[in-house]
Amino acid sequence: MPNDKPWIDAPPPPPDLEKARRRAWTALGLASTPFLLWGACTARVIDPSSDVAAVGMLVVFTMSMLGGALGVASLAAKRTQLGWVAAIAGFTAPFVAFFLAMFTIPFSRGRAHRRRGAAKVPTDVSNDAWLDEATLTEGSQLAIDAPVDDREALATAWRAMAATETASVAAFASFAQQLLALGAPSRFVEDAHRDAIDEVAHARVCYAIAARLDGRARGPAPFPAAAWPADHTPSFLRLARDTLRDGCVFEGASARVAEELAALDGGCPQTRRALAVIAVDEARHAAHAWEVLAWARAQLRPEEDASLDRVIDELLVAQHDAVVPHDRFEALGVAGPDRWRDAVRETAARARTRLRAQAPAAHRAEPPLSRVA
Repeated sequence: MPNDKPWIDAPPPPPDLEKARRRAWTALGLASTPFLLWGACTARVIDPSSDVAAVGMLVVFTMSMLGGALGVASLAAKRTQLGWVAAIAGFTAPFVAFFLAMFTIPFSRGRAHRRRGAAKVPTDVSNDAWLDEATLTEGSQLAIDAPVDDREALATAWRAMAATETASVAAFASFAQQLLALGAPSRFVEDAHRDAIDEVAHARVCYAIAARLDGRARGPAPFPAAAWPADHTPSFLRLARDTLRDGCVFEGASARVAEELAALDGGCPQTRRALAVIAVDEARHAAHAWEVLAWARAQLRPEEDASLDRVIDELLVAQHDAVVPHDRFEALGVAGPDRWRDAVRETAARARTRLRAQAPAAHRAEPPLSRVA
């Protein structure tokens, strides 16, 4: 009978080759861990702004570097193509995953409160600390007419919006501190504090609407990330970049989305009234941001000012998530992903035009660093 499995009688590979292969495959497995973390954050299995993600980043970076070292060890045992791939992948995977995350992990809605570049929002817990007497009195009129099966999901969505509004309070507090540290005119500091008070009101309304939907009194949990970090060094360039991204673009996009949802035919009257107020406030915040940006740009070197164009590049290519992955709740005030992404990208495109048109006179001769439309 002919042998149909000829490899059974084949001689085993040399020990050094077998050892090299084992090390190379182990190295490739370790090198893949940064991409696993990136995928988990992109899919929102892990919150990219959470401490879990921050610790995970350190862990996978270490594992990938170990993978690179094993790849080198594989080459020491026996130089193979797989060993070269493993060595290169181990040392480059963290950086490739980092740049993928920059362009695919969603940015926040509204003015984001950032620590180490990541947007932070509070979780919610059972309390009525943000449902004060005035809000409850207004909330008593919010008899939201929503399908029974959707009420819990809608409440969750409104609380997610409330969390971003609450985080914006901290963002404006940090913003005011940066302005003071950099010697900004007093009117900018005053505007920042007034805008923060607007965000408090927005958060209260959102928490009240959520409570009317599911009958649960919930508010923001303690938010340690709101504290000003000791190692944060203000600079005009950082202020300009953050103001352009979070103030000029995200708050401008938030104003547009709120205005569109408030104007929808057949929408819920109660949520439409809340959104109409939010739209006006967010548009005013964006206008304040443009004033601060003009002041900050006057302090920048030409090459720093030209680098602001990259902020727009990042916004145009990033994946911007809404609080829900569909548009079924838009009549009840919750934007779907298409509306939110379109608003961010169109606002960013208009911001690029305005950014270039309003460049300080001393900088206009400098060509922009990017030509992404």
